[in-house]
Order: sequence, then structure tokens, then C-alpha cells
Amino acid sequence: MEELKPNTVLEMGCGFGRNLKFLMENLSYQPTLVGFDISESMIRKAKEEANDKVLLGCGDSTSLPFHDQSYDLVFTHATLMHVPEEHVSTAIQELKRVAKKYLILIEETYWSKGNLRRGTFKPNEYTFIYDYKMLVSQSGLVIEEMREEEGDWNLIYLLCSKAESGKT
Repeated sequence: MEELKPNTVLEMGCGFGRNLKFLMENLSYQPTLVGFDISESMIRKAKEEANDKVLLGCGDSTSLPFHDQSYDLVFTHATLMHVPEEHVSTAIQELKRVAKKYLILIEETYWSKGNLRRGTFKPNEYTFIYDYKMLVSQSGLVIEEMREEEGDWNLIYLLCSKAESGKT
């Protein structure tokens, strides 16, 4: 994220604010940080950690209360995996809408081994494992960089842009 030098950053699904706190403490410069989450109790916890250094709000990822292209960078970390299948494409479109250029999606895929990589897998009532590369491509975003980590917690990292060209 540091190399992208965003002036404004939105974390959708910020939970109790651990990623925002990490950015506050570790970036070499201080962008405007905004955290948004569906859980009011998580936002209250995030406010305790962030004080007045981060703007925080509560709401649904499928209907973000922000203007188009409000943020230089929008990111998620283990957020889309909790969005039901019938709403995940809308959530990605909303993230795309409020991003000026870049989106970073970091999502867990640890249940998506072998034949489970086909489509969506639902391990419990509140977790959905998606083919994120496919969802991002269908949304019209360009994958600039992709990394997958395997182990006990498999993750996919996608740096996406709204640009017309890039690497896939």
C-alpha cells in the first residue's frame, strides 16, 4: 500500500480497527483513514483504539454512503467472505464505485482446495468462499497483482485497478 501513496483510504469491513491501527503506526506518511463496518459493536471498539485519528462509520457494503471515486484506495481483509452470494457482486461494484483507482482485496480461501475451487462454497451460515479472481474480473476491474498463500490459512491478495490495461 505504501508504494501506491494513497491520500485517502477506506477499509470496508474494518471490524475493531486492527488494520487501520497498523496503518496509523506503520506508514511513513499519514493518509486520511476511514473504516466502515456493518457491526455497530465493532465500530465502537474501533473508536476506542483509533480515537480521532480515523473516521469510522457503520453500514452495509452493498449500499455505501460515499460519493463516486471518494477514496484513492479501498481495501478489504476477510470481509467479502461474509457477504452472502446474492449480494457479493453488488458489494464489489460498490467498492469499485467509491474507489478512484485501486482496490486491494485480501480474502480467506482456506476451504477452497481442490474441487471446492469451482464456484462458491459455504462452510457455515455466515462464511462464503468465492472464486475472487472470477468475481473481480466480472466486475470489470483489472487485476494488477495477485498472490495466493497456502497453509493453515489460505489467503488471496488481489491488487485491482479501474484502469483499462494491466496484468491478469
